[in-house]
Amino acid sequence: MTFSETLNSSLTIYKPEDIMEYGIDDGNVYLSKNIEGRQLFLRRLARGKLNLYSTKIDGKLKLYLEDDTQITLLEKDKFRDQIKTWMVDLSETADLSRLVYYNQKSLPRLVKYYNASALSFFPYTRFGIIIGTSSRKLNLEYRGFRPSFKSNIGVTFGGFIDIPNDEYSKISTRIELTYKSHTYSLHEENSFIERDYAIELATINLPILLRLRQYYSSLQPYFDFGFVFGFNVKNNIKLTETTFNNNGTTITELDLDIIDTKEFGGALGVGFDYQLNYKRVLGIELRYQFTFGIEGRIEHTISDLQILASFSF
Repeated sequence: MTFSETLNSSLTIYKPEDIMEYGIDDGNVYLSKNIEGRQLFLRRLARGKLNLYSTKIDGKLKLYLEDDTQITLLEKDKFRDQIKTWMVDLSETADLSRLVYYNQKSLPRLVKYYNASALSFFPYTRFGIIIGTSSRKLNLEYRGFRPSFKSNIGVTFGGFIDIPNDEYSKISTRIELTYKSHTYSLHEENSFIERDYAIELATINLPILLRLRQYYSSLQPYFDFGFVFGFNVKNNIKLTETTFNNNGTTITELDLDIIDTKEFGGALGVGFDYQLNYKRVLGIELRYQFTFGIEGRIEHTISDLQILASFSF
């Protein structure tokens, strides 16, 4: 380690044999430790009942665990088994060790949780798939009329990534990408005209949500809310108008372009996850979503009630 009081002052070199510990403004602390008869500076990654250190030897990362009696090198191909030995007093360790990796960001999380006796929950990044059903109500404006359409039940499917907001946070940021397809029909009539609408609407949604979980063993109820961006990849609207007058009956078929391609809105949901094993989770959610067109052509809104199942792997 080299040190100088100012940028241009002379350098002082400190070896691991000279000092026991030093720190840097970025928060990193380095300690002098004897490793197999060789004195080295080790960066402290976690501190407590167990200490975790790192260094690089010949360009390769080395991680060490220490308790009150010894310091041990964690071997890259055996570190999970070693962790279970060191944390044998907590049964959760066997599963949680599979969620961490041999690096300076992932493994310290597990050691910090162990030191804090906080292993009742252990947030981790989840990837998975979504499938479900949804019922959508479409409201729009056309020629001064405001028809309202209720869809048939449609299928929703897609994927997600769920990222913890902090090491100890029960809140995560969830990003989804889903596809849904629905059909609508509506018949309107009065003494002078009949209107028959047939609509096919297919939408790609990008919900960005905050999810708050409560951890109760295998069952994890949650609440989420956030914003939704939508893109209507199909918005076919056919209108058949039948008019009645003194000259007889006139039938007109129209292809309308009155639904914006781009949408924006919000979503609220409640549900629960069931932890199948250390990593795989099955979830079920009831979610309400409301979006509106943002291109400013003709006003339309969509309210959407969804039942969603998810599986993380």
